[in-house]
Amino acid sequence: MHVTSRGFPAWRVRPMSQRQWGDMGILAHICEQRRLSLQSYGRPRMAEERQELAICILDMAVALRQPPEGCIHHTDFGSQYRSNEYQKHLSKHSLKVSMNGKRNCYDHSMVETFFKTIKAELIWRNLWDRRL
Repeated sequence: MHVTSRGFPAWRVRPMSQRQWGDMGILAHICEQRRLSLQSYGRPRMAEERQELAICILDMAVALRQPPEGCIHHTDFGSQYRSNEYQKHLSKHSLKVSMNGKRNCYDHSMVETFFKTIKAELIWRNLWDRRL
């Protein structure tokens, strides 16, 4: 395809369309929000919500299951599980922390394999009465 030497510079300096003006306004808003949230648009708010949800679920699980003191609580390396507030709740319930290493999926897979073995040997072989 042949483009004249005059065509491209003329295209670059043409006036912006209304759609481009609207897109630039949206882009400016997104960039401003990202700048205000320490270069991670949306993350601080979502991390805080995940943390609150994780703490709520932990408290519900402890109330329902009533684990013994020193029970091991294994999680991945998510920020909601590493937060000080979540760690305080684990200590309050006397749970021991077990967590993946950073960027190491293999130690998590070993724990998952261990639980699968327990389920296969102790749970799946039995018939259980259902709660209604």
